[in-house]
Amino acid sequence: GLEVNARLNPNHGRIMPLPIAVTTESGPIEFLYSDSGFCNGGRHEGVSRWRRGHPFRLEVKGRHLSTLLEDDPELVDRIRYVKIDAEGYDYTVLRSIEPIILRCRPFIRAEINKQTARAERVDFFEYIQSVGYCIHLYEDDSNPRGPPIGPDDVMIQRHFDIDCVPEDDHAGS
Repeated sequence: GLEVNARLNPNHGRIMPLPIAVTTESGPIEFLYSDSGFCNGGRHEGVSRWRRGHPFRLEVKGRHLSTLLEDDPELVDRIRYVKIDAEGYDYTVLRSIEPIILRCRPFIRAEINKQTARAERVDFFEYIQSVGYCIHLYEDDSNPRGPPIGPDDVMIQRHFDIDCVPEDDHAGS
């Protein structure tokens, strides 16, 4: 996975794979998976076990990311890109690293999960805009920045990624 790719590309930046879940507070957290290889899963609070169909349980270490990164302030200052794919918890993860977002102004790629309700999607978009970002539909890896979208477009697709660009950098994009 990521660790193998990071070792294969040592000159493309510092990639630090951490086997943790980003949480609002540090401590153990339970993830549920649909397969015994633990490849497709996450948190499923409030979703019926019949709907989620994820019978395999795995306890993982949860860490508050801002607290973890405070141990290495030079690393924090070098953050330029943040990718979040937290199976419906992207908004929670982003809010938990707000000090880093405001300080470093990284480009952000996040997921709008198919299970995310419209109201939460709107809150997510409004939050991203409130911290000074323009939101674009993520097209694909060769052309990540698609058309600009906003809170009125949260239901544009059932499941999609967004590309968030700091407003102060948007003019040069």
